[in-house]
Amino acid sequence: MSRLTLKANSLPDNRYYELDVTDLVKEHLSGKYENTGFRIKTHTESADYVAFYSCDTENEEQHPKLNIEKPEGP
Repeated sequence: MSRLTLKANSLPDNRYYELDVTDLVKEHLSGKYENTGFRIKTHTESADYVAFYSCDTENEEQHPKLNIEKPEGP
């Protein structure tokens, strides 16, 4: 399992967060890990609160985005 930690007290609200999932995708493609998708959750699920917009929100500028870049080289 790959994990990326974002500390809530060091991040401003209402902005995009860039999550580099390149290594995780490579591990999925190589068969090291089963591709079970992505999950974003809080460290504990008791009193923590995190909100993300989905593609269903009316404001298109708030939709999540996935950028796929072609690797450099052959």
